[in-house]
Amino acid sequence: MHRMCIRCAWIVHHGFPRFQRIFLGFTLSRKSCKLPRYEPRNGAIYLAMISMKTISYGAMLSFLFASAAASEGQPSRGADLFERNCAACHSIITPEGRTIAGKGRENAPNLNGLFDRTPGSQTGFRYGVALASYATKADRWDRESFVAYVMDPTGFLRTRLGDRRARSRMSYRLRNERDAIDIFSFILETQSR
Repeated sequence: MHRMCIRCAWIVHHGFPRFQRIFLGFTLSRKSCKLPRYEPRNGAIYLAMISMKTISYGAMLSFLFASAAASEGQPSRGADLFERNCAACHSIITPEGRTIAGKGRENAPNLNGLFDRTPGSQTGFRYGVALASYATKADRWDRESFVAYVMDPTGFLRTRLGDRRARSRMSYRLRNERDAIDIFSFILETQSR
């Protein structure tokens, strides 16, 4: 057997058909490859290198899928976080009166349909002065504004209104952006129920 590079040895080991070797750009010639040569007598080193490459590709793929899932949020985790952090004041109640999350209290606005309405526009709830004035300038709640608001309600209103004296009636703050994104995805998921 002739000496071949690690990539060619991997192709031979896994038995790629000829059309796949051509499609993937792999060749089995001695001259085209500039990778370290594989000697058949060093089989243990070859297997160790192949397994390290496989592990690194697996880690890279799992990182990519984890980061994609993280950017979207996890509604199941968001449901637990909502019950622990938000349900003391907020609830999610459908127009038919069915409680999806929370304790059904009216200390704070109902979050059902939150992303279909402008801030401070739920009928039957008295909002603070700052949020009421922000409602005249804002379009609708979206992910960025929701996450920024729940992480620092007063700071959010001060920044958006340009008023250093603006204060939010919501005193609770989330410390972790990941938690806020998960709660956002949970509330968004409940709108489709």
